[in-house]
Amino acid sequence: MALLYGLTEDVTMEILSWLPPKSLIQCKCVSKSWNSFIGSLMENPYFVNKHLNHMPYTLVFRRSRLFHAYRRFNHDNPLSLLTIFHAGADHSDRIAFINEIIDIPRFEGRKEMGSVWLSYHCNGISCMVNSSKTVILCNLELREFKVVPETTYDLCQALIGNKKFNGLKRMGFGYDIRADVYKIVIIFSWYNNTNKGYTICAEVYDLTTNSWKDIKFMEGEAFDINYGWGAENKGVYCKGFYYWLVDSNFGRRILSFDMCNEVFRILPSLPNTRYKNVEIAVWNDSLALFIWCNNLRKWSKDPMSIEIWVMEEQSGEWCNVFSIGPFEDMWAPLTFWKRDELLMVTKDGEIVSYNLGSKKLRKLDIHPDDRMHCWGFYVKSLVSVNQRRS
Repeated sequence: MALLYGLTEDVTMEILSWLPPKSLIQCKCVSKSWNSFIGSLMENPYFVNKHLNHMPYTLVFRRSRLFHAYRRFNHDNPLSLLTIFHAGADHSDRIAFINEIIDIPRFEGRKEMGSVWLSYHCNGISCMVNSSKTVILCNLELREFKVVPETTYDLCQALIGNKKFNGLKRMGFGYDIRADVYKIVIIFSWYNNTNKGYTICAEVYDLTTNSWKDIKFMEGEAFDINYGWGAENKGVYCKGFYYWLVDSNFGRRILSFDMCNEVFRILPSLPNTRYKNVEIAVWNDSLALFIWCNNLRKWSKDPMSIEIWVMEEQSGEWCNVFSIGPFEDMWAPLTFWKRDELLMVTKDGEIVSYNLGSKKLRKLDIHPDDRMHCWGFYVKSLVSVNQRRS
């Protein structure tokens, strides 16, 4: 059946695969035949994947005004989508962008999501954790939401209590490419009376079964799993693996989790990060590191330089691909929004973009009184959270 005059279904499908989800849903209102055809497309895994590959990525930021970080989420502490259009003309010192506030859902019979403590994103599905550790999975474009069931972590906290339960230490969300399923992984620790010490445990949630299961954590190497926990070290997802920074007996290392095989491992030693700041990033679909030094006093005029390292997939070794700076008024790198454009925050709280080729800085007109925390990339997709294993 041709939905557009003179066009076949295949051509119509190609055209529709370039539309944002909300526009696609609006097209269902054209007629009964459009409603039926588009509805079937949105349930077709081939079309959903094709549509996903056509959608542009945006950046997810958490904005919290100074001294007001603990007010209600929907008013003073929002998540926002930052869509940057282009770097602008060479003579321009500004970058065009749109900043959209994310509308957090309310649940019938439950309190609203409240302040989002952590937020993870993969292929259009968002995994959000609030201050009371409620976890939801949602596709904001489709208005689909699912409350994740409680884990053993919740039971341990209730049974053992805060004095002996050391709490959630790491969390990640990603995609198992082989099984075509989305998963949440958590790492927590509890006090072992037998060993008189803390035992590290891990669990994995499977979206298609809507259930958690225990998995084996690494043995034989001691970790300071408390290192940098929170929004500052939420880790990154990259091509089927989730990565976090940890401290070990041999210094700072990267802990990885394989979403397919559900195993942890430690990556090869990092470059020299002694007395330096380090943050995990993704550059050109590869795991990367930002390494930089700056004076902890924001009013200091000491310059800041940034090293950008990328891990080679075949050898597993780290390669220093860029060294930029020094910058006199920069505070820290945020993330790459293009292959050659790096977002950074200044000591005055402004957001700027640095082009690796031209070495030019451009500003984004974001209020400097807002504290901007980059929480990864988001894509508007048709991937449903109501998945079931066939």
